[in-house]
Amino acid sequence: MNFVESASPLNNSNASRNDNNIVQPIEKDSPVKNKRGMPSEYSHQGTAENIRELKLKAKENGLTFKDSVGRNAYFDCKNANCGYKWKCRLNDDLFYEIFETIEEHNHDNIAARKNGLTNRQKDIIIHRINGMKAVNPKACLQAFRNEGIRSLPTNLQVRNFVYQQKQKSKKNILKLCKDNRSIY
Repeated sequence: MNFVESASPLNNSNASRNDNNIVQPIEKDSPVKNKRGMPSEYSHQGTAENIRELKLKAKENGLTFKDSVGRNAYFDCKNANCGYKWKCRLNDDLFYEIFETIEEHNHDNIAARKNGLTNRQKDIIIHRINGMKAVNPKACLQAFRNEGIRSLPTNLQVRNFVYQQKQKSKKNILKLCKDNRSIY
């Protein structure tokens, strides 16, 4: 065995050397690829003269700009689980051709938010507001504990919900005052 044979490094990290100094690949299972859904089918929807007009049309259709790759621009629905999309291509005449998915907006299957206050917690706070009881976060959290609710929101979430409810009640009071001016 000469020096060159013994000092030759393995070029491939997935290779091993046997006794005959022959490099053989190590057999491994190929890595699992991410499963992707079926590709979307698109139909021609129209054209736009420039990117500003394109973004305006997308906003009118409830879409947000996602990405731009080369001469293509991609728009997705604002609701994450909705499959409605646009693929826009800049053609040679410098117009954007708009292609939309055949699938329309589908917001029925979108699950409710899992963060924030539950409906039961909101009802307790509204009941406390209407009953003229304390609605500071500490008092509301204690009321939740008294009702047997184990997963508690943060103080900030309680404060924000109380603030929103007070704003709604102010608007309702102002509306009632405007509607009933003739009584006074």
